[in-house]
Amino acid sequence: MRSPQQIEETRQKWLSDSAALEAIREQQPKLAAAINDPQRFREAFEEVLRADINRARELQNQQRLLNEDPFNVDAQRKIEEIIRQDRVTENLQHALEFSPEGEHLPFRSR
Repeated sequence: MRSPQQIEETRQKWLSDSAALEAIREQQPKLAAAINDPQRFREAFEEVLRADINRARELQNQQRLLNEDPFNVDAQRKIEEIIRQDRVTENLQHALEFSPEGEHLPFRSR
């Protein structure tokens, strides 16, 4: 997790970078909606981090289930949805690749 100070630094950097802010508006509208309120932004940022962690755990669980039963249609569908959600994150990362603030994304690979 990030400290409140790191989250605030990220918020300030995004506010000062119009390209990063536009990408956030497109990919993470909840974060963008809270960008002008430090407390709401921190809460939304932490929620995105938690969702990212939960999605990674769910993917691992679904992959385990699929390994146990390769013909499990429900596991295949859930993995497909997780991959779709991950693509949204990847698109945001790609959009911010040329922005120095991109390294402060909550969902950036660590």
